[in-house]
Amino acid sequence: MLKRLILLFSLLILLSPLAKAQSILVDELVATVNGDPITQSDVIWAIALNPQVKNEKDYLQNIPLMLEQIIDQRLLLAEAARLPNLDPSPIEISKAIGEVIKKFPSEQIFYQRVNKVGLTAEMLQQIFRDRLLILKYIDFRFRAFALISEAEIVDYYEQNLKPKIKDPTIVLPDKPSDQERKLIEAILIEERVNNQIEQFLESAHQQADIVQFKTGNNP
Repeated sequence: MLKRLILLFSLLILLSPLAKAQSILVDELVATVNGDPITQSDVIWAIALNPQVKNEKDYLQNIPLMLEQIIDQRLLLAEAARLPNLDPSPIEISKAIGEVIKKFPSEQIFYQRVNKVGLTAEMLQQIFRDRLLILKYIDFRFRAFALISEAEIVDYYEQNLKPKIKDPTIVLPDKPSDQERKLIEAILIEERVNNQIEQFLESAHQQADIVQFKTGNNP
């Protein structure tokens, strides 16, 4: 979804240096967002729940990016908390965790990694509750109002799909099929939502009191 958000829901197995980092740096303050603290443990946990992070090198490289993503999430979460009736149900939280587990080689490996970074069941539930709350807020605030016109669909079809057909013997219809129309509409909705979120975050960053602290891993 988001270029900077989200993003957000995947992983592999932690090496021993990462497990050691948790015990040493777990409570180190790395940033605040409007007074809301972000600790080293928050960053470690977020990286641990990223299936693309495979080893210590990936972990170290992802620290600055993950911190920026957590800051963005805190800004969105603050707005989501203002709205009633968005709280995800326990079933929704369990389902979201299950979807992440599927991205691991096995459920055992997922829980090995979670345990190595000190994530308890309660913490895991809270992390996914917050993530789902953000997604619900995005649906309510941005996606519900992302209406795509027929003209936009046809224009996308003309500019992006038709040129990909190089065979001159194939005569394409003037308008997309129903299946193509649904696909184009979904693409355009996501583009519009992403743009609106980027604009929101840019404005939120300007208005928020964000402080980042120097740490051993964040010079």
